[in-house]
Amino acid sequence: MVVCDEWMHPLLAMPDYYEKFGIKEPTGRLHSIKTFGEGQPELTVAQIMSLHPKRVAHIHLSMPLMDGAYPQTGLYDFSWIADRAAKEPHSRKVIVDVGGGKGWTLHRIVNVNEGIPMERCVLQDLPGVISFVEKHGDENIKKATLMPIDFHKEPPVQAIDFFLSTMGGKGGTEEEYCNIAVRAGLKVTGVHYSDTVEFAMIEYEKA
Repeated sequence: MVVCDEWMHPLLAMPDYYEKFGIKEPTGRLHSIKTFGEGQPELTVAQIMSLHPKRVAHIHLSMPLMDGAYPQTGLYDFSWIADRAAKEPHSRKVIVDVGGGKGWTLHRIVNVNEGIPMERCVLQDLPGVISFVEKHGDENIKKATLMPIDFHKEPPVQAIDFFLSTMGGKGGTEEEYCNIAVRAGLKVTGVHYSDTVEFAMIEYEKA
């Protein structure tokens, strides 16, 4: 159901979308393939989804089930964070999950790393998502700092030592990602593979 509701429309809309906007990615929240496929390109994805509470509920139900196909752990070794956390003041947050939804990823990381307490994690997402978590979220995830944010404004948590992001659909070779890193003033310090999935995690730092 989620595949048909959320993925089918954008996939079928791609030819018309690229003909109208060119073969490029949007640089803001508007004119995305998702909203174009919904017939409302002048709205954001969040605005469209707010009109369909049943679809949002279906997404929340399906996300935990996707962990088998797209595991949240097993690629990157988070154990160093547990070691570091033990040496830092308890008030210092050690993981900030930006756009973390209901906190599925935080759950997985904390569950397999005993030295990372949920109380020292931050879950950030749009106000509507955080409100949902506050009302209906798992009791364990409520131990984290729940923080509504606007991704397009200054991040409220500063001094990040490590930043992890996803680049879904951006297939490329290690060499290509190294070239991108150089252009961005970065360098690749690690490529982490999994035995169960066909993607990897790439680690960068400032050059």
